[in-house]
Amino acid sequence: MAVLAYPEEHYARWRDELLWPDLSYGAFGENFTVAGVSENDACMGDVWRAGTALLQISQPRKPCRNISRFWNRPELLRLVQRTGRYGFYLRVLEEGVVEPRQRIDLVDRPNPTWTVRRATAARNDASRAPAEALALLQVAELGDDWRTHVTRALRRD
Repeated sequence: MAVLAYPEEHYARWRDELLWPDLSYGAFGENFTVAGVSENDACMGDVWRAGTALLQISQPRKPCRNISRFWNRPELLRLVQRTGRYGFYLRVLEEGVVEPRQRIDLVDRPNPTWTVRRATAARNDASRAPAEALALLQVAELGDDWRTHVTRALRRD
């Protein structure tokens, strides 16, 4: 969970929905605001080259109450959860330098069927769809934190 990426496209929607025209990039705590990729098409294990760094998507973000507290908007956490506009974490495979507005390239996609959105649903629905949660646990690139939470969710049943 070294780097948090958040899709740029979400900002226009938030600005309209929250009537918050000056909401700026970085408002969701991300390290990278990324364009052209979202939870719907980014996949678990995707490897990205950003500047001289090599990064890998390891898990969806699970937002907490801090986002609501920080902005003094009690409804914000619920809206993030309802919309699925979470963002996602990347692990650092190779350290490097990344400059603002630098191009990010997809280098490898080992799990093309495991979008970030699907992984989020597998965790959230583990009790109702345990087979899907078990399948997610087979994704080798899945982050340890997410793996622990999915495993706990399955044990509750």
